[in-house]
Amino acid sequence: MACQLLHAQARNTNWIISSGVWLHITPDNVASLPMEDSLCARNASISDTSGQFLLLVDDFGIRNAFFNTIEGGSASELDWQVPAGNYLILPIPGNPEQYAVFINELPPSRRAGMVLVDLAANAGAGAMEGETTWYMDHTTAKITATTDSTETGYWIVQHQDDNDAFLAFHLTSSGLQPTPVTSHIGSAYLPDTGPVDNMDRRGQMNFNFQGDMLGAIKLSTSSPDTCKVELFTFDRSSGTLAFWAEILARDFTGGLTLPGTPSILQGLDFDSTGQYLFVGVALDLPTSPPQVYVVQFDLAATSPDSLWNQEASWNGFGVYEPGDYDSRYGNAFTIDPYGYLLAHPWYPPFPATQYQTIYREFPPVVGSSTSVSWQGKIMGGLPAPCKRYDTLDPQTIGFAGSSKQQLLGIHPNPFTDKAVLVYRSSTVPESVVWRDALGREARIDEVKKQGKACILERGDLRGGSYFVEVRGKQGPIGVVKVVCE
Repeated sequence: MACQLLHAQARNTNWIISSGVWLHITPDNVASLPMEDSLCARNASISDTSGQFLLLVDDFGIRNAFFNTIEGGSASELDWQVPAGNYLILPIPGNPEQYAVFINELPPSRRAGMVLVDLAANAGAGAMEGETTWYMDHTTAKITATTDSTETGYWIVQHQDDNDAFLAFHLTSSGLQPTPVTSHIGSAYLPDTGPVDNMDRRGQMNFNFQGDMLGAIKLSTSSPDTCKVELFTFDRSSGTLAFWAEILARDFTGGLTLPGTPSILQGLDFDSTGQYLFVGVALDLPTSPPQVYVVQFDLAATSPDSLWNQEASWNGFGVYEPGDYDSRYGNAFTIDPYGYLLAHPWYPPFPATQYQTIYREFPPVVGSSTSVSWQGKIMGGLPAPCKRYDTLDPQTIGFAGSSKQQLLGIHPNPFTDKAVLVYRSSTVPESVVWRDALGREARIDEVKKQGKACILERGDLRGGSYFVEVRGKQGPIGVVKVVCE
């Protein structure tokens, strides 16, 4: 039978959100599995092109898939001042084993840095390659990235504090270019307001998936009337921005019937088509605690100067907690790798129970959603990773006689005793063949079910790397690599 090679881009399918919560995202659902490792609420992670977890960065430093600190990768060894304002991870173009980790420090240092991780070093456990390169001063926490027009490099965009400068740094296979492309555009940001947080420093900034538009939250500590979203077009060839539109919070009621008065903006994101903009709006309600709503704007429906006045849908999703989301802990909603809007309500812990919920809905928002709930610790915000990666050196997975895309993954990976087999296939997995690193058959198991989940049990297999061949009634579905600790 013919074997078709398929390419998968799934680097954002594993999100680790504060201590105790691991989200694995598939086209069909969001699976939540508990984890024991501790991490900080503000973090970033990345998976490879098949969806296998690779790296995590937070205030502890940089950790690999075993949740072990990379050699030389602790915060103190990297000279990081933590807690940090934000993190980002990108694969180095043309170097499949190397990743660039970015950090934006908070005052008093207010600097941005980058360090390289070589996952091929230290017998595959990874090691740092050199020291942190501090490439920018007077930075805010805002950082986002997209591919350049050649799809062989990245633009990393940041904003300076106390002025109107966007800085676009070009990352290629040769490294990070030290001289940025600077665009003086939009509103000037507030100066440092320490020891009180400056919300201009924290408010979110995101590219759309296409990379040709950038949105940023502009806040004010003095008056909600000046809180707004600023939208810019972005030239992926030159790295320059141009003003496109702004939407003031006070105008958000133009096409909506909101149950309260907008008080502050908390996060923004674009759907995968670039047509819809979503903005988190905190509303002061007269009869209940403040609530956060996702307001949807159709960027193609009206002219840029009248966006605020269009009819738009909205969804409420939780209690407004101004000190947490889009400031210290990241965003309360985002667009996931498969184009769904994920909203994370903030529910305060009660003595008898602590639970969190993820609502998922495919844009445009119409008011219905599915949710995933679990018992667990209070988690931090959702990440806002780079949505678009270069496709150099993608992993290939072979599927016999199949013309449809298949998606296989094992979560968590590495694992100790049990793991969940994630698949996207009309064929239900029936059995798995475990093969060692040399391809020799180690064991054949039936796939066990726990609810709708397919469970793999390690049993008496020795620690090491294995290839798990997944089979259905009609034959092989695919192969996925797993590490048993």
